[in-house]
Amino acid sequence: MQSNSLAAVEAADARRIDALVTADLAALSEGLHDDLVLTHSNGSHEGKQAFVAAIADGSRRYRAIAPRKIVTSIRGGVPVVTGIVAIKSEANGQAYDITAAYTAIYTTESPPRLIAYQASLVSE
Repeated sequence: MQSNSLAAVEAADARRIDALVTADLAALSEGLHDDLVLTHSNGSHEGKQAFVAAIADGSRRYRAIAPRKIVTSIRGGVPVVTGIVAIKSEANGQAYDITAAYTAIYTTESPPRLIAYQASLVSE
């Protein structure tokens, strides 16, 4: 098991966000672990294959993601990122403009890969 620095985890999370906005499927696939468990802010769950497929076929588009209040830490040897993001997206033709709190868990491999993600809507 390899250890990741905070900088490596921060960079991996930034690459993930950029890949979502630019719909860079190669970068997204590379940054997501095959066993990814993703829980959206509406409570729905997806794995890596379904998530990437929705972006590839255009049924989900991320127009802008503006992260703030990001905290990266290593907890019990596990890389964790928490933060708030403003997201402008479309899913199945419906536009969304939301603010969400998120927790992202990364693997300890190098480079780190996202293995668990959960978002919750927040009001501001």
